[in-house]
Amino acid sequence: MKQLRILVVDDNQGIRTAIIRLLVCDLLVNSYEEASDIVTAMDKIQQSTFDLIILDLNLQGYSGLDFLRELRQKNIATPTLIVSMYPASTYKQDCLDLGAAGYIEKHVAADVLSAEVRRLAESAYP
Repeated sequence: MKQLRILVVDDNQGIRTAIIRLLVCDLLVNSYEEASDIVTAMDKIQQSTFDLIILDLNLQGYSGLDFLRELRQKNIATPTLIVSMYPASTYKQDCLDLGAAGYIEKHVAADVLSAEVRRLAESAYP
C-alpha cells in the first residue's frame, strides 16, 4: 500500500498532533500538512496535492459541512475523512451525502482510525 500525503484540519493542536503521530507510526503517512482553520486548509489544498484530508466538523467560525460543500463546488475530489466529536447518528449521513469518504467519532480507539485510513488508501490507491 502506498504511503499517503495528508492534510489534517482541526482547530485543536493536540488532536492534529495525535492523528499525525498515529498515522506516521503506523506507516500510513509519509508526508503531511496541518491547518487549524478552513482558510489555511483551502490555501494548502490549492498549493499542493493530498491523498487524504482528515477534517473536524466543528471548527472555530466555520462548519466542516460548509467546507465539504466548498470542496465539491471547486471540484476538489480528494477523499475526505471526517473525525468529529458528534455521534455518527447526528452528521454522518449529511457528510456522506456531501462526498465525505468516511466518518469517525473522535472517541474511538486509535486502531479504528488507522483501519479506516488504511481502508480509504487501499480503495483509492490499490
